[in-house]
Amino acid sequence: MIATIGKLPLQSYLKSWERFSGLTCTRINQRRKYTMGEIGEISTLKQGHSFQEGLTALIASALSGVLQNFPNPTKIQVDFHGPTPRASINILGDVSIFIRYDDPTEELSDVQPNQAGDLEQSINISGKTIFGLGEFLRREATTK
Repeated sequence: MIATIGKLPLQSYLKSWERFSGLTCTRINQRRKYTMGEIGEISTLKQGHSFQEGLTALIASALSGVLQNFPNPTKIQVDFHGPTPRASINILGDVSIFIRYDDPTEELSDVQPNQAGDLEQSINISGKTIFGLGEFLRREATTK
C-alpha cells in the first residue's frame, strides 16, 4: 500500500516505499473517554515508531476486529503528502487519535532543486479501505 499510494511525486515503487515506510512518528495526540488498552494493536504505538509500523498496527486492528468495535468511530483516514514525504493516521470518535509522521532528515522549509517541484499533493485513504483490507486478510487467513 505504501509503495503504490506513496508515489508523490511520481517515483518508482521501491523509492516510494523507502521514502514513506521509514517516516518517524513525531506526534501522537489522543483524546479519549476510554483507556488505550481498548484499541488493540494501535495502543502499542509509541513516539518514534515508523509509518510502516503505524499502518501495520491500523490494518492489524481491522484484521482482529478491534477497529470495527472502536467506540463510536466517525472517521478513519490515512494521509500521504508530498513532494516532501509526510503522512498521518487519524481516527475520530469517542477515542480520537492523530499520529503524524515526518522525515527529520528532509529539508522542510523549501523543496530541494533535485525534487520534482513544489506541487503539494495529498492522497487520503478512508476507513472503508482499511476495513476492506482487514476483511480480505481475515478471509485469506481462514482459507489457508
